[in-house]
Amino acid sequence: MAYFPLFVSMEGVPCLVIGGGRVALRKILTLMEFGAAVTVVSPRLLPEIEALSGIKLVRRKFREQDLEGISFLFAASSDELCNRRAAQLGRERKIPVNAADLPGDCDFFFPALVRRGDVVVGVSSAGKSPALTGRVRALVERALPDDLAGFAGQMGSMRKEIMERGGTAGEDPAYRRKIEEYFERYEDSESRNENQRACHGAG
Repeated sequence: MAYFPLFVSMEGVPCLVIGGGRVALRKILTLMEFGAAVTVVSPRLLPEIEALSGIKLVRRKFREQDLEGISFLFAASSDELCNRRAAQLGRERKIPVNAADLPGDCDFFFPALVRRGDVVVGVSSAGKSPALTGRVRALVERALPDDLAGFAGQMGSMRKEIMERGGTAGEDPAYRRKIEEYFERYEDSESRNENQRACHGAG
């Protein structure tokens, strides 16, 4: 069954990551990017994790009391039994759980993300194939304009002005036209680049 994509603010939200390897590192970096308050529990930590600032490091094995005050749990250790136990304890406490390589123990999945400022695209296969979601993510990455973050900010300001006047952005002709023109310019630019690549590759 497909999972419903839900975008939530992680700013200051207490998150526990169990594990100190590569899988844990990827999750930690993404959580930090979105402002989460991250605690990492593991007897062994990669040097890259050790070098991170702004997170709490607990250098020992996971204990049940580590779940106190936690809003999201990420079980990402190399010990499957530890991950399963942590997931079970988290669920008993009504804490949403993501357990690496254990889709049956997950309440949510960690998506492959593409970000342009406040514009975020998440891709998930419900835990069936991380490699597949990685390839889809790469396609999305190439498809999104590099300056989309700035444009989204402009449109956000314009929408606010329209709403302050008592209007609705979705029904405002100038607002909709600006979005259409932006993507028309982007598509025209992409077409020119494709033509140039084709010409340079000829002969």
